[in-house]
Amino acid sequence: MNYNTISPVSDLCPFVKCYWTLEAPQEESPERQRIVPDGCMEMIFNCGDPYKQYAEDGGYVIQPRSFVFGQITQPLEIEATGLTNIFAIRFHPEGFVPFAAIPVNQMENRAVPLPELFDNEGAELEGLILNAVTNEDRVRLIEAF
Repeated sequence: MNYNTISPVSDLCPFVKCYWTLEAPQEESPERQRIVPDGCMEMIFNCGDPYKQYAEDGGYVIQPRSFVFGQITQPLEIEATGLTNIFAIRFHPEGFVPFAAIPVNQMENRAVPLPELFDNEGAELEGLILNAVTNEDRVRLIEAF
């Protein structure tokens, strides 16, 4: 597993805590990962295989390729379905509010696909980020957005 963080440009520091990347090969027996509330919303681009997100009833949904996860109010569990290759933006608490296209309280406890948030621009950004060759390219694209 390879986890890295990257600092944002100074203009974004009041809003963006960091960019982070996670790369890992496919596991024979993947384990669920527990995500706990930390007050930070994240914009996530899954450049690898999708993740399962489990519901309280034991069922699951497949997360979108790109999304903003709203504030979580309770722990949630996710599980890799194959190769992990994630590029993400972790916002400071309240840091995503100036960029939100819908009220952030409507995003609570859910993964909101970028096209739902930003229409065609969100779909275009998804394509650019998912097709970028390096994380440095991804940082440049997201900062330009």
